[in-house]
Amino acid sequence: MKIQWGKTLLSTVLAVGVAMSAQAGNMVVTGHDTDDHRADQWFDWAMTYLMTGNGTGYDTSSVETSGLNIAYLSDTGRTVSSTYFGGYNSSVTRVNLSSATWTDVFNPGAYDVIVVGTGRDFVSATGSATMNTQAAAFETYFNAGGNLLVNSEQGLGSSFYDFLPAFGATNNAGLPGCSSGVPCMGTATGGAAIGMNDTLVAEASITHTRFLNVDSAFTTVEQYQNNGGAGSGDAITIAFSGTIQCDPTDPAASCFIPPVTGVPEASSIALMGLGLFGLGFTRRKNKSA
Repeated sequence: MKIQWGKTLLSTVLAVGVAMSAQAGNMVVTGHDTDDHRADQWFDWAMTYLMTGNGTGYDTSSVETSGLNIAYLSDTGRTVSSTYFGGYNSSVTRVNLSSATWTDVFNPGAYDVIVVGTGRDFVSATGSATMNTQAAAFETYFNAGGNLLVNSEQGLGSSFYDFLPAFGATNNAGLPGCSSGVPCMGTATGGAAIGMNDTLVAEASITHTRFLNVDSAFTTVEQYQNNGGAGSGDAITIAFSGTIQCDPTDPAASCFIPPVTGVPEASSIALMGLGLFGLGFTRRKNKSA
């Protein structure tokens, strides 16, 4: 009985350790208003990246991305085109932020991806404020493996949605130097490595927000080029895999990314010690059996 108890303890510790080290979600934040411009192939790329960590070979029929449950958050009277969602249209549930039950999107296992609609066109300033009060819920959802796609804030008056981690400054002044026939956006090196290409950048088209001095924890997927002019190199779309942390005492503050120190957390050390104890206990009992 004691030998079995030791084995059970070890198995439990290992299972808990695996659960605690589970991969958090993936995130895409873009200055495009892709939902307003029917960028369905771009959306396909985003879903593939969110579910696999790499958008290369995006395909709605792939094992990783078929049968998704996707929530699209908005609260204005405008109706987003179904073509925006491409092959995922049947997987999307439109959720109105003015509904008292909109926070059901955070229920464990309810949705694989939460998409936030473009500000002003599909999310009002009231809707933005509503989401900001749920920063802790976004944090829990994301850190537990949920995925986020957030479209342009488009002039709501803040640097961006507060439930997002602080990733750098924003500029909502548009893209000077862009005109018909003049390429002013392109794939960044980091974006090319995860399947982004200039055809998808062009499909996403209009951009209202760009990001300056992006934190190195984020991958710049697309960037403003302006043929070498002012602002060249500013990020248009960024991606992130990891964890975020919000301040429960200040829901209006932007979340941040916990620093990576390379030192195991106290809980991990405790689990490791408990596991070694269980293993040693089992071995000792085996010898005495």
